[in-house]
Amino acid sequence: MLRENRYDAVLHMVTAADGADSFYGSINNTARYESTAEAIDKDKKLREAYMGHQRWFMIDNNCEDFNTKIQKTKDYVHHILGKNVPGSSFYKKFLLKKSINNNKSTTTVPIELPSGQAFEESQIIETFIKYSSVEGKVIESSVEKRGSNLAFTYTHKMTLEKLGQRYQKKKAISAADYIDLEQTKLPE
Repeated sequence: MLRENRYDAVLHMVTAADGADSFYGSINNTARYESTAEAIDKDKKLREAYMGHQRWFMIDNNCEDFNTKIQKTKDYVHHILGKNVPGSSFYKKFLLKKSINNNKSTTTVPIELPSGQAFEESQIIETFIKYSSVEGKVIESSVEKRGSNLAFTYTHKMTLEKLGQRYQKKKAISAADYIDLEQTKLPE
């Protein structure tokens, strides 16, 4: 719950030691004090700590140079802020459906994770609601319940239009607020 409520988004820039090791070099760089293997290990642990966040983005080293990696990061920041990024493509999100097989729950999409790579399962329920705001015209509004193992976070999301500009607003809410707002759900 701390991770979900504390951060609006998490951008993880993969260490150069993992995939761009020629740029990592601990020689003549006082900021780098880990070996390549230590940097990769710490990077993977940090990645696993945040990867369940609903707006977690990973910027890997599949870039021609560091400036391209920085530009990729800026594009993600613009996306998070709801700004259009010239020349950007689109955003992908995958929902994996679970099926019951021999009393064991498994994903129906085969996933080949590298050895030692972690993943997190979470339940997400998004309900679109009727909502009005003094901040502008409400284009779309929803409440979201996200979590697992009876530990959930609740979010109210809106897409607003004001003075010809569209923007997104997101706010963490309490379970009681979620229940109240969910009562105004749109008909199916």
